[in-house]
Amino acid sequence: MQNESIINILRMKKVEYKVKLLSSSLDNWYKILDLIKTEKYIVIWKLAETDMMRACLPEYGKVFASIFDSVVKNDHLVLIYENNMDYTYSFVNPRNLTKFKLDNRDKVIESLDMIIDSVIEKEVNYCTYRFSQDLEHLVREFVEMKADGLLMRFYIPKARFLSNELAKIIDLFETYLNSIYEIYFSTKKRNTRDGYIIEFFSDSENTDLVNQEWSEFPIKIEEFSQSIDKSFDLIDGANISSNRKEELARILNIEARRILTDIKYEMRRKLLDLDYLVENKILEYEVDDSDEIESSKLLRDFRDSNFNLPENAVVQNLTIINRLEGNIIHNENDANLLECIHKLNNNFEKRELVDSLNEINDPNIAKIEKMVAGSKLKKFLRKSAEKIGEASFQLLMSYIESKLI
Repeated sequence: MQNESIINILRMKKVEYKVKLLSSSLDNWYKILDLIKTEKYIVIWKLAETDMMRACLPEYGKVFASIFDSVVKNDHLVLIYENNMDYTYSFVNPRNLTKFKLDNRDKVIESLDMIIDSVIEKEVNYCTYRFSQDLEHLVREFVEMKADGLLMRFYIPKARFLSNELAKIIDLFETYLNSIYEIYFSTKKRNTRDGYIIEFFSDSENTDLVNQEWSEFPIKIEEFSQSIDKSFDLIDGANISSNRKEELARILNIEARRILTDIKYEMRRKLLDLDYLVENKILEYEVDDSDEIESSKLLRDFRDSNFNLPENAVVQNLTIINRLEGNIIHNENDANLLECIHKLNNNFEKRELVDSLNEINDPNIAKIEKMVAGSKLKKFLRKSAEKIGEASFQLLMSYIESKLI
């Protein structure tokens, strides 16, 4: 695809680029494949219905399969029309069948279905669109994200229990990364009506490193809090001076203890608020002396069913991030989606999908960001369709679509 505004962004970011069209000769398809194989370029592929039809020709089919296999990685982006992902095709008509010298319409549709099946089943980083203007916005968002070096993105709902404390943990995580590694990491923070968006950027493309460190950081926070010596031992392998290690160990110990203290007292404050609400509600009812309704018991029941928090608010090991990343459930559809998401084994994918669900529920999130979030959720549902059943699949897909209007 070619668009002047997108090309202007590439020029401004001083990114080397090439524009190639698949509506071209077989020789050009092989040149495109050779370019992708050099791994010098990040591919943005508008997988048009007519390109898939051309791939039905035997001579194009082989090179199409090679191009497809080469872009099955997260660095690349495939853009597909929403209806095609629902196995609906508008270009498989007599005129185009004649143009591409294809005589069996049923076989063409079967071939296109197989391509869509591969998109769903393989680890293709794809995003769907409905309108041409959406296509431009999606490409612009992707180009800017890659050019700026976005590594990781969080959405923290303000209604989430201890959301402020999670933001503090992310601040400490940034300090830790910048100090330990000879790579510069930065964060951007934005407020919406219902949440905070925090993005991690770096000149390095080592996303795996950041994700790995984040997955281990809850344990490290507790270990940092134990003592300065323990903090020093944890960072001893870092390639920084001894004086810097001593200073960093002291900072990590103080900040970790401060975070755990904040968590402890914020838990107490929130639970005290709940205690007040329950006791205040009881005043609305006439209670027999013999009934002896205890607000503390009602509070415990409410607390256990909603937060699963220990009464003494002791935070241990991996429970820090897990509890701080509790779910916000707006309705039954959210609850059903979350139930499906939490069956995943991949914690990074799980967090990304929960964030996406929260984003489509936030009225202040930009349309393009909602579209990307919705596309991730629909991608997950398509891959899980057999497990969740046709009725639930259709219901949840319709729910997500309603949030993107």
